[in-house]
Amino acid sequence: MTMPNNSISILDLPDELFCMLRNQMTMVDVLGSLVNINRRFDRLALDPLYIDHVDLTMHRTTPDHSSHDNDRLLERICSNILPRINAKVTKFTLTPLSVQHFLNECDYPNLQCLSFVHFDAETLARCLTGTTSLKQKKKKIKFIIINKTLKRLCTNKIKHKKQENNVKK
Repeated sequence: MTMPNNSISILDLPDELFCMLRNQMTMVDVLGSLVNINRRFDRLALDPLYIDHVDLTMHRTTPDHSSHDNDRLLERICSNILPRINAKVTKFTLTPLSVQHFLNECDYPNLQCLSFVHFDAETLARCLTGTTSLKQKKKKIKFIIINKTLKRLCTNKIKHKKQENNVKK
């Protein structure tokens, strides 16, 4: 007598349970591992209510997962997935690693908010005042969220940078 096969696959899960699991994962993990598997996963992973805020923060690098792997994963997400959802995104949460990928990719016509996390003051000031495509994106953005302790430091750096630019002109 053979034993019945009681194994269950993730493909067998109801949508509600899949969404509960999805909500326990980082967005980078969801976009990097569940998109382009099949139509159902695409529909659930790219749900407009889920992707309106794209959070590109990642767990810290572990010995099993190098920063090079993280960089490749972000590159794949930004070049292959974000162009598919760009019109649905209203907010981005960016880190120093993800900001460069974000800047190099498509336009986000409905983007209203940028949130910066894990930035040091100098890097953030360079992002906000540099001659990057962020200047173009900033014109449409209504809110920029910065860690409170960095906000004071960055405000001073941005003012100083603007004064330097005015002196050069």
